[in-house]
Amino acid sequence: MPDFDEHYFESDAFPGIDLQAVTLRRWFAECWWKAGGWGYPLAVEIWIHDGFGDGERIILTEQC
Repeated sequence: MPDFDEHYFESDAFPGIDLQAVTLRRWFAECWWKAGGWGYPLAVEIWIHDGFGDGERIILTEQC
């Protein structure tokens, strides 16, 4: 992602990869909802695995 400065990822003092993971998850959820995904007939949720980000999930459909 070009909007994230490469210095965010050079040091363990600043969790750049976690910031990027949370941002991407939220961005995807907003795109999903704006495209009408809330009414999708299957249960869909998103979270980032492998320990990146805050570990929280976002429910994308009302079926969950």
